[in-house]
Amino acid sequence: MTDSSRGAIPKTGPSRSSDPTCRSSSPETERCLLRFDSSVCQWHRAFSSESGIVVVARGAAFCGERFLTEESLTHYIAESAAVPPGDRFEVLKERVAKLNGSWALAVQWPDGEAVAAVDRLQTIPLFYGRKADGGLVIANNTADLSDCENARVLDEEAAIELLHSGYVMGCRTLRRGVCRVEPGGMLHWKNHSLTCSRHYRFLRTGWSTAGQRELTDQLDAVMHRVFARWVKAHAEQRIIVPLSGGLDSRLILAMLKLHGHPNLLAINYGRPGGIESNISYDVAKALGVPWKFFPYEDGEWHSLMVSTTMRDFWRFSGQDAVLPHIQDYLALHKLRYQEPKVDGVFFAGMVGDMIAGVWVPDHFVDNEGLLDIKAVCSWLFYRKYAAVPVLRRDRARINHRMMEFFSHVPFSHHHNSAAAFDLFEFENRQARYIGNSVRSFEFYGYQWRLPLCDHELIEFFLSVPTQLRELKRLYALWMRDRVFVGTLAPLADIPPVGDGRCVWYGEPREIRHDLRQNTRRLLASVYHRWMPSFLQRLRSERGSRRFIPHPLRFNAWFAQNDAESRRQTVGDLMDGPGGLLCDLPPFLRVRVVPHEGIPLCHIDCLVMLSAVYLADLSRHLAHK
Repeated sequence: MTDSSRGAIPKTGPSRSSDPTCRSSSPETERCLLRFDSSVCQWHRAFSSESGIVVVARGAAFCGERFLTEESLTHYIAESAAVPPGDRFEVLKERVAKLNGSWALAVQWPDGEAVAAVDRLQTIPLFYGRKADGGLVIANNTADLSDCENARVLDEEAAIELLHSGYVMGCRTLRRGVCRVEPGGMLHWKNHSLTCSRHYRFLRTGWSTAGQRELTDQLDAVMHRVFARWVKAHAEQRIIVPLSGGLDSRLILAMLKLHGHPNLLAINYGRPGGIESNISYDVAKALGVPWKFFPYEDGEWHSLMVSTTMRDFWRFSGQDAVLPHIQDYLALHKLRYQEPKVDGVFFAGMVGDMIAGVWVPDHFVDNEGLLDIKAVCSWLFYRKYAAVPVLRRDRARINHRMMEFFSHVPFSHHHNSAAAFDLFEFENRQARYIGNSVRSFEFYGYQWRLPLCDHELIEFFLSVPTQLRELKRLYALWMRDRVFVGTLAPLADIPPVGDGRCVWYGEPREIRHDLRQNTRRLLASVYHRWMPSFLQRLRSERGSRRFIPHPLRFNAWFAQNDAESRRQTVGDLMDGPGGLLCDLPPFLRVRVVPHEGIPLCHIDCLVMLSAVYLADLSRHLAHK
């Protein structure tokens, strides 16, 4: 079996999965082991002496209007599991699909049958592997699967993917014998075989025929229901909002304020006097919410990066599948140790902009009914996997993996290229990399919630026509017309930063701008419908290459101003005594060292951090 087939999404149903960890062996040797231990996050366990059912769960979710935390969530699943053998999986699948929140769980019956599942965004990951005797092991971290087959072998294709993007797509991890449960995924172990399926995928089931005004009314009602639920569930806790200079965190803080939560705190971090911190302060002041700023000063990162604590976080957060997210790490470190009495649950805005439609490519907006997977893969590659100059064979491998991902998707007449892009973005970059940033909260002992990933909000935006999701158009117009009014009107006058494309998505446009935009879309629609595929790929490549990656800006590496100094720094990292990259495998070295004629400014900082992460993992796997 090839490496590429190993990462395929298994088919649902009674047939065996195409995943190599899902193979059969003799019934006498096969069994399922649940390994759920963590020094950082505690999993709640329940065991029924009467039925013999074992349930392990973590997270929090709504079931209807009832809010379930670890203990109540575990009992809810245990009640659902107490059904006849033939109905177990279907009953659980129906029940977990209703869990609106962030969670992961596993169930085991006394006859050996087992089920494991994660939420729609896989915010709490689960991993699995096969032992030499054919048994299955399900765990909450990859370290507990080290005794599985090939679990100490670095997957070269997965390593190349992570180097280029910061994550590994699909069910694959950096360990060849270890897989992870897909977003919205379920594992079912029965009769000595493993089946993988989904209880959810980020795919629309139809279009709304309502006009913009009516959709705005619907969004207003949905958003207020969502925040009413979350505020009620956390009425007794302080809510901490990481308040950036963008729109999503501003909206969360404003909605919490509108719904009367009495104990709010906004925090921000970074260089003192930066534009984001100034905007964050202005927003908090306009809302009358206490605001704390944690400055990132020169020299502070170095002591943290070389500490044992950072190494523990590195392993806990990356889980051999994604580049650890360290942007929030220093601020949370300061909050925990400089402000020990300040506690609460974090409400983060991550993934909300993607759900609202900010990342939908321009030329996929008006191609309703047209599903061009090759064009989607071409765009994805040059926008998401070209942070470092790409070898031709790497491009072929990554493109094959993307095509393989789409080959298992149940597309229908409701789906077009925009829907295909959204699905890939949701289940890969957002679920693997963006959503994984919550590990920083967990590491320092904080609870967290993602209110903009509420099920009701997701289903609403999936029904909105692509034209109104582009650049978060409906989302931003609703904010300006319905939220940032009255006493909150000053928020509309504080321009946001970031969000990828524009300064202020809801800003009224001139007629000539709309005419130019509509003409461009019409031409793009004709182009993608009639132009040969090789010309489409050429256009995507040329457009993507106009993006110039930012120079590295981390520690001593970022302080170097000329290419020769940075080149020397790379050499020291690789070959110097104790260099961070000295254990990087040869096949990765040639992809990190700049080639002749390629300026070092084209090597993105995330690529270097990914290389450091891969070198550390290689060193760990080689140590028996």
